[in-house]
Amino acid sequence: MIEHEEPGAEVAQYIANFDAEKDEQEMFTHPEARARRILGWQSVRNDWTGNYDYFTAAQPFTGTVTQQMLVDPAHLLPLLTEEEAVEYVFRSPLLLERVIAAGWLKPIEGTPERLFPRDAVNVALDRLIKAEQPPRLPTEAPLKVGEPEIGAIQPKWIKAAKAADLLGISVRTLYDYSERGLIPQPRMLGKHRSYSVDALTKFMEAPDSPNLTKADLSRILR
Repeated sequence: MIEHEEPGAEVAQYIANFDAEKDEQEMFTHPEARARRILGWQSVRNDWTGNYDYFTAAQPFTGTVTQQMLVDPAHLLPLLTEEEAVEYVFRSPLLLERVIAAGWLKPIEGTPERLFPRDAVNVALDRLIKAEQPPRLPTEAPLKVGEPEIGAIQPKWIKAAKAADLLGISVRTLYDYSERGLIPQPRMLGKHRSYSVDALTKFMEAPDSPNLTKADLSRILR
């Protein structure tokens, strides 16, 4: 059961929107069922495998569902950048492109960068947890035997903490390097700085940069 408390305006609006759009978006019949499925998935979320089994639905959450959980079971921001959608939900830029091409998710129109509403991202996550799979893109090469269905595709941009880990320095030193022009200036996503993986990789190839193996790179970026 949902925890009893006076519903706020956001919750009331969310439930109204849910009832109005559930048939069109193929969502669960009730927002509590949807929240319980996502909460169950989050509680046992496995390491990224490059396959759809990462989204395999666990048993639904059986505890108390608060109103905040009802509106935002995945704890997402109201608007997500492309990088945030990949990092917190889809884990692969390729999967995000498949989801968009399948019509499961649409970026907001008229913005300089692709932004996605939280509710729409949750709808796409619903479908993945229910074991639905968006079609492969027409431009993709045929899948070879033994290859992961999606793949561990590295992100193009990473946040400051991962960038610093990648270079083996502190975040403060990372900012200093950027201000001194030793590495390219970060891209600002809201209040967050994101760094180009390609630019950082080139920086690491310099003689005096940390010598990380491919295994180290995969561990940091996963």
